[in-house]
Amino acid sequence: EIDGVYSGITNTSIRFAGAFNQAVYKDFTNAGQPVENAFTGASAYRDITGQTLPGASKWTANIGLDYRKPVSGAHVFHTSFNTVYRSAYNSDVALSSYAWVGDSTITDFSIGLGKKDQSFDASFVVKNAFNNQQYQNMTASPSTGLSYTPATPRWIGVMFTAKN
Repeated sequence: EIDGVYSGITNTSIRFAGAFNQAVYKDFTNAGQPVENAFTGASAYRDITGQTLPGASKWTANIGLDYRKPVSGAHVFHTSFNTVYRSAYNSDVALSSYAWVGDSTITDFSIGLGKKDQSFDASFVVKNAFNNQQYQNMTASPSTGLSYTPATPRWIGVMFTAKN
């Protein structure tokens, strides 16, 4: 795992992080069968020792940039972006072959103007700027079939913050 920030450029900070994750079952000899084995006559349990845990991406990475520049006496211009990458993972506790969630990259962006004393700020914000449609979770059940959690939709907005 690595996590850091570089601030050697005037008014700019660059954040970065990355991780390699080898999360596997050390010993799990009585795991339930996935949905695709429900009606095959397979025993009720199976050995998934050594297989990757559900929800565990092997690779994750994050990079972000913040730029802040004083303008006029009491104001600050600012902009930022952040990009997160997550490699494919299986989201089902029974490790169903139907429950794989593919690689995903999501980028957020903002630009704004505020007061130096942080008493007021207005920002234009874009979440999921490139409209990544990768669903976030998939589960499979013999009784309910497949269900999933859809992708976080792109949204665009204006954000005002104030304090006294």
